[in-house]
Amino acid sequence: MKFSCLFFLANIYIFSALGFSARVTSPIYSPISEDVQGITQTNEYWFISNTDHIFRISKNKKLVPRNFYPPQVLNYKKIPIPKYLQELGYNHFGGISIFKDWVIVALERVPPMKILFFNINTLELEKTYNVPKKFESLSWVAGGDMYIYFSENRLSKKNPLHILNIDTNELKTAHIDKKITKIQGGTYSSSRNKLLIASDAGTRKGGVFQIDLTTFTAKKEIEIRYNRGFPAYQEIEGLTFNDRKDDSKVTVLMLDNNLVEDSMQFIEVSNFW
Repeated sequence: MKFSCLFFLANIYIFSALGFSARVTSPIYSPISEDVQGITQTNEYWFISNTDHIFRISKNKKLVPRNFYPPQVLNYKKIPIPKYLQELGYNHFGGISIFKDWVIVALERVPPMKILFFNINTLELEKTYNVPKKFESLSWVAGGDMYIYFSENRLSKKNPLHILNIDTNELKTAHIDKKITKIQGGTYSSSRNKLLIASDAGTRKGGVFQIDLTTFTAKKEIEIRYNRGFPAYQEIEGLTFNDRKDDSKVTVLMLDNNLVEDSMQFIEVSNFW
């Protein structure tokens, strides 16, 4: 198990231990950063969600400090919560992921909570899936090769992992051997049949968990210690592989709930597996 702590003591630093290394970017200020929620990607695009939009940014636009700062980048595409869903009370996007030709996103606030399927190229809404009405939260979703994985914002004896076959609408559940709280995002490794889960943890210790989808066992891989109080009010949010062809590179999204303007930072982990 690659377990180690990342301490937020400076704006930019390099951390190396136990085979992997991590770099934390300087804060990035942008309208995208306001209440940022999730991150995913294709080979061509980054997709980043905040509470009411998904932003598609070409990878030609590097995710570096001030690169998103207005008015330097004005041509990114964005997807709002569809108006008819807003009128029904849905007002909070959560985590996002890639599944086949869609970017999929968790949508919360009123039952039944939903998973929305937007075409990667046209950004049009093409499918809507209602999760079980008993769900009290839907903070994350992860697309796999055949299945879509999601849960409430915790995994426990009462809160199982849900496994959806969207082609047949078959929904299965599985219980994980470890309790994981305040889940903010998930991503799937095709080569290893594993999920990586970002947890805000509810304390000053958050991090990344690995879930083996063959045995449904979980273990904590990286512990991240950060400032949950004044003045930063930081939160761990989503995570993604840097390249779907190389899942040893993982990006974890960090939100700074600043008093005047929110910012986001990226924890870039190399040689993860």
